[in-house]
Amino acid sequence: MTTTRRARQLDKAAGLSPRRRWATYSAVGLVPAVLATLALVNPGVTVEQVELNDGGVWLTYRNQQKLARYSSQVKELDGGLVAQGGNVFEVLQSGRDVVLVEPGALTLVDPAAVALTSAIEVVGTERVSVAGGSYAVTSADGHVWAGRTTDLGALSLEPESATLTLGAGAVAVATDAGDVVALDPATGTVHRGDLQDEALTFAEDGTMKDAGEAVTAALAAAPNPPGGVDAMVGGIAQPVQAAAVGDQLVVLAGTTLFGDGWSSDVSGAGADPVLQLTGPAHDAVLVATGTNLARIPSSGGDVELVAPGATGAAAAPVVARGCEYGAWSTPTASYLRR
Repeated sequence: MTTTRRARQLDKAAGLSPRRRWATYSAVGLVPAVLATLALVNPGVTVEQVELNDGGVWLTYRNQQKLARYSSQVKELDGGLVAQGGNVFEVLQSGRDVVLVEPGALTLVDPAAVALTSAIEVVGTERVSVAGGSYAVTSADGHVWAGRTTDLGALSLEPESATLTLGAGAVAVATDAGDVVALDPATGTVHRGDLQDEALTFAEDGTMKDAGEAVTAALAAAPNPPGGVDAMVGGIAQPVQAAAVGDQLVVLAGTTLFGDGWSSDVSGAGADPVLQLTGPAHDAVLVATGTNLARIPSSGGDVELVAPGATGAAAAPVVARGCEYGAWSTPTASYLRR
């Protein structure tokens, strides 16, 4: 979709159609849910095939501080919001769960009402994960707050209320099943929160000592890592990245990818590697660079490189319904599905 056409569609949704109601908020905005957006723009996948739980797909135009919800039922933009306080924002979407991420706040979005609900204050250096109806918020010094997304609005990011207290540089992600898995780099211990009766029960679940040591080293070697909301939600090249592939925690520290009992060097794939987003169990873990989509067997092994039609800054790859998606910021040949 061209920039002009996208802007026209957002303008239309913003008020030119009498059937659509829009609201204006201060410092509000959303960007696309990457998984659903990649599937939508692929001509071989119909909108109905994307599991949206009737929540739609949130699309944004940051330069104009606009956002819109694309309805999979009527196949058009059917509502949205206009940001008034700036264009620095991001969104995490998992089915019906939509969380607005800004430098100083996390805000739940009600997709049905197209409105903001509860908000909590953040420092702006936390890492945020949302999947399977659960969330994990991790501070730079290793505090992890985890729970169900419906309870996020009542969260207070005080150290004494943390679900886990781990070492500096800890990573934690929610899985598609709603569990939460975390790594303490200081000890290499993996902690897993099993979802039972809408509650998470945490226990130690093995070790990834090599991964913990690599995380510490990667952070020490990058004194000025990327910051801001993009770093908070992931999906960009940064020293340490984490995701869940099925129920498996995978960690990219520098150019080494770690899984449960294995590691793979992805330096041959190119510069600025970006780990895939959390997704379902799959036979491979995906890492994108400006020149390749790298496939690493989910139990470890040789790296397979798939070259896109053009080169450019890579988005985080996505796995959906058994298909692999990659995208690059290039004018042409910027999209790969396999």
